[in-house]
Amino acid sequence: METIIPWVAPLVGLFIILPVAWRSRPTSAGMSSPPRGPVDRLRLIAEGAEVVAVLAIVSFIGTWTPWSILGWYALVSVAAFTAAGLSLAAVSAPWTAPDAAPRKRILVTALSVAFSAAFVAVPLAL
Repeated sequence: METIIPWVAPLVGLFIILPVAWRSRPTSAGMSSPPRGPVDRLRLIAEGAEVVAVLAIVSFIGTWTPWSILGWYALVSVAAFTAAGLSLAAVSAPWTAPDAAPRKRILVTALSVAFSAAFVAVPLAL
């Protein structure tokens, strides 16, 4: 009988990605309705990079068995739906939010993408 340990990494990844997926889902009125989540493209870019980092970390730390691969597939499918929702939201979103300082938003997005890239690169280098 299999233990719960192989399922921990995919489940933790799902719990991290699901809030982003929920905020980025299209509404029944389409993307013309007010956004539920990030309001500018820079935040969408940062959230997309964070989703990729979560996938990289989970693939590295996961203990993979034939049954836990199903959890991996579920995680990847939720990440794909999240990416689709983020790209649909980006069409009508401005580059920076009207109330945000543009330089600060660019710096925060650059740092978020850099840290996400580091989380992707380090496991690949090992």
